[in-house]
Amino acid sequence: MQHVTLKKLFTRIASDELEPEKSKRVIFTVTYSKQGRHTGCAYLKGIHGTLRLPKPPHAIDNTKVAMVIAHEMAYLRGVEHGANMHCARYSWTHGDYKTFYAWANEYPIGVREPKPKPVVAPVDAKLDHATKMLAKNEAKLKRTAALVKKWTAKVKYYQKRTEVKTCPTAV
Repeated sequence: MQHVTLKKLFTRIASDELEPEKSKRVIFTVTYSKQGRHTGCAYLKGIHGTLRLPKPPHAIDNTKVAMVIAHEMAYLRGVEHGANMHCARYSWTHGDYKTFYAWANEYPIGVREPKPKPVVAPVDAKLDHATKMLAKNEAKLKRTAALVKKWTAKVKYYQKRTEVKTCPTAV
């Protein structure tokens, strides 16, 4: 499952929160929260972050997503918890983040349906597997035949050398 327009939301917030050079290097991983929460994780002055979104059937609140992304990007920028994080821009409890991030509702975040896997008949799958295994083992047989030929030649060579040395000398 992937989110539609989530990248646009990240890009918009990164342009507000990060320096242009750093915004190009930031990597976010999006995962799902079984409890239906909007949470995140990032390291101070780092480049990696994680965004956890509610797993369907829980609804995704765009303003909460925007606030969590901004909060985690603030960590990446080096802002620590304390007075700087206690405002509508970065906190659930201090100020009205829903008003501050109301523009995020312009970015509809939805879940893409996963692509259906091609249905392969069991007999076709078994035929494909048998064909691959035959080719693999024919290659092994060819390599083995080459090795047998090589070592047979060596054995014959050394047998002739030992026969020459053990020949009786004419007296």
